[in-house]
Amino acid sequence: MAMTLQPGVRPLRVAVLEPEGLREEAVRRAENAWFVYTWEALQQLGLRAEALPPMAPAEPARLAPFSALLLPGLPAWALTPSAAQHVPWADEPAQRALEHWVREGGILIGLGPQPLPLAALFGVQPAGPPIDAEPFTLTATLRLTDSPEVARIHSPVHPQQPLLLFSPLWPVVPQPGTRVLATAYDSTGEQPIGAAITARRLGSGQAYLFAFDLPRTLWSLHKGRPATVDYDGDGYFRTSDMILIGHHAIEVAYADELLFVLQSLLARRPHPFIAPFPPRSRARSEHETLTDALFFWGGDDEAATNGLQRRASDVMAARGLPYHINAMPRVTPEGVGPFGLSRKDAEAIRANGHEISLHYNFRDGVKHPYIITPEAVQAQAEAFRRTFGRDPICTVNHCTHWSGWYEPAEWMRAAGGRADNSFIHKQSPPSNPVNLLGFGFGTAFPHYFYRDYRSGNSRIDFLEEPITAYEVGYTRDSTDYALVHRVVDLAVSYGLTMNMFYYPVYIAEWPTCRQAIDEFLRYTAARGVRAVHMGNDALWRWWDARARSAVQDAVELPDGTLRLAVFCAYPDGMLVRIPRAARKPGVVRVNGQPAVHETRAQCGLDWLIFAVSAGERTVEVQWEV
Repeated sequence: MAMTLQPGVRPLRVAVLEPEGLREEAVRRAENAWFVYTWEALQQLGLRAEALPPMAPAEPARLAPFSALLLPGLPAWALTPSAAQHVPWADEPAQRALEHWVREGGILIGLGPQPLPLAALFGVQPAGPPIDAEPFTLTATLRLTDSPEVARIHSPVHPQQPLLLFSPLWPVVPQPGTRVLATAYDSTGEQPIGAAITARRLGSGQAYLFAFDLPRTLWSLHKGRPATVDYDGDGYFRTSDMILIGHHAIEVAYADELLFVLQSLLARRPHPFIAPFPPRSRARSEHETLTDALFFWGGDDEAATNGLQRRASDVMAARGLPYHINAMPRVTPEGVGPFGLSRKDAEAIRANGHEISLHYNFRDGVKHPYIITPEAVQAQAEAFRRTFGRDPICTVNHCTHWSGWYEPAEWMRAAGGRADNSFIHKQSPPSNPVNLLGFGFGTAFPHYFYRDYRSGNSRIDFLEEPITAYEVGYTRDSTDYALVHRVVDLAVSYGLTMNMFYYPVYIAEWPTCRQAIDEFLRYTAARGVRAVHMGNDALWRWWDARARSAVQDAVELPDGTLRLAVFCAYPDGMLVRIPRAARKPGVVRVNGQPAVHETRAQCGLDWLIFAVSAGERTVEVQWEV
């Protein structure tokens, strides 16, 4: 939407360059157009952006309405002079227009290797030839520097663990005046290769360069490699076969830390973000509505027939916690049999305010390693509907079975599902890695599935809710409260959506499991953590509404006042976060009325945060002088 700005008023709008020619050429080469995952990265961050055609950088009037521009990273074949027709934003008119736009205050971010003619604009020179990479292959490692943009991002739990890159890399040498935000090392993390992320100040603006393909690395970590080989040798195709991080520390959220780097670069201007958690709807005061972290609770019933599901639900309800139970059917070569959960107990569980969904069983009655079929998905979804009278929303596959890449997600969506919770936190062995916190797929945040190049890399309206905190805090005979504390501390420090995965059988029958949950509640209360708790279905409802919400038409007035328009699709409202640098907020008004707000440090940045209710709202932020 076009905006007419008064003199001195600065836009706060982000644009993404959409290189359609590159997408078409990638499909012709039978390759994924990895840059499309830029949109998923921005969705995870809660940042609204607009698409620009590849010729736009040559036209100053097309750049002027934007405060930040993201350029796609290029595959190795597109970095050659013969591919210049696919990258018109690197020709001389575009170079001049981009440099002028940056000098006037724009933030230019290259999300991967850029054509050589743009090297001077970013203030770098190649350190050598591009390093190509096969899909899903570790290319290099990365260590963040102590530069202010990134100094507070890396994991305090494993500070010596480098981050991981799964993309082509064109390491660069910074020229005078260009700072290094991250250095690339070889796959061992020992031998430096060159600068991996750089920053150049140019006039009033900044030019940042990722020397590796950031969207490709994020996509590779989030979705892993296709489960077409039994990589771990356990005899099954499972999501653990898809994990790419190898022997590296599982408690580091590799993708999220890179995402926070991108967020920090965009935060050089006060761009508004939608927080990954909604306000607390049952808080005792307005201040307590300003959530610190989100925890979502669920587990699988393993087709138990002894009523333990209802007992587990009663335990969680007595503690005021939500809970999501995945009910599994018996499966034989003859077909889908009955569920272990009775209709009567299912109704009692719902009366507790808890959720029932489907625990897909692709383990029994088949020969392994088993390739999931759309017919098997449909048959089990139909059995669930017949038994419980509703569609499953967020499902889990028994023993986290999976096959292929995105295909099961497509079939589950066609069967009425909306989300999955099978992407496990750690590789196998062990086959059931209990009492562990892990980010096997690099992220704590939900993320949508995307098809491969054969279907144009289009998005599937089906969400992955990754497993992270799996049966944490206990074993059969002992408790591990230190791990419970670490889960809470990381969730609050980074502002995460943390999956709390507990099987009903252990909640119902193991005292140590209940003690671990009680310690979670005691510790969050003692720390004063303002937590939102949900089941998996509720998390999908929140994330789906968040994806349909928007903060737009944001501008910064000459005195620093911010004005923005907000649309919130979630009934309980949402939280808006604005990077504040060193400024202190004076007044925040929503629809002209003062709004409760606060400042906080989270995921390496200092934020102003406030709540808006559902619907369309106008916001004005004034800073102290």
